Amino acid sequence: MINLTIMRHGEAAMTTPDPQRALTDAGRESVLLAAQSLVRPEQIWVSPYTRAQQTLAGVMSVQPEFPAAMTHQGLTPDASLQQLLDELSRFQANSLLLIGHNPLFSNLAASLSGERYLALHTAGVAKLQGDIIAPGCMTLVDML
Repeated sequence: MINLTIMRHGEAAMTTPDPQRALTDAGRESVLLAAQSLVRPEQIWVSPYTRAQQTLAGVMSVQPEFPAAMTHQGLTPDASLQQLLDELSRFQANSLLLIGHNPLFSNLAASLSGERYLALHTAGVAKLQGDIIAPGCMTLVDML
């Protein structure tokens, strides 16, 4: 059974350029609360964008036993859902935490669970389980 946790970054300031947008104070607080619900994954993949990296830092401050994260270029807001699905289909561990952005993450959670649409809010967490990571093959077990 594979446990996949998808976490959207916390609320970010509305500045440009987009990759450098930082978390607001409220965003940092919501990340700390959401991080309490997380279970230790075998791997963590995180977007290179500042707000996602800051979300990871918040998670690690609450869950210091979590493994080191791998920065993944395919988790940016405009990344290809199909390319991410292709990469996830080859995932070889039992648990993975993804930290990144919408619309990619809401679309990913919906695709994997077979739902029409799922709205993953800032600092939101979707927890899915399944035998394989593929469209329609995972069950949404919790959404915070």
